[in-house]
Amino acid sequence: MSSYTVEGIMFSLQSNPGFLARFKADPIAVLSEYPLSEEERQNILNWNVRALSDSGVSDMLLMVAFIEINGPQGMPDYMRQLNEPK
Repeated sequence: MSSYTVEGIMFSLQSNPGFLARFKADPIAVLSEYPLSEEERQNILNWNVRALSDSGVSDMLLMVAFIEINGPQGMPDYMRQLNEPK
């Protein structure tokens, strides 16, 4: 897994409103623009926080992107997933 590529996507979700809008409208199309493995793609599409974190993606970038997609009310779910045992 290329954590650098995934982190770039996470950063763009929180810093680029146009990218965020495109991602919300068609995440599969947006992710197809990146050299991701199928596992990476699925982890992002399903917001598998534990798997993304375990692969080396920054928890802070992941958290901010997760909130952009799920809203602040999603924070308990983010924390639950992050704290699931490995």
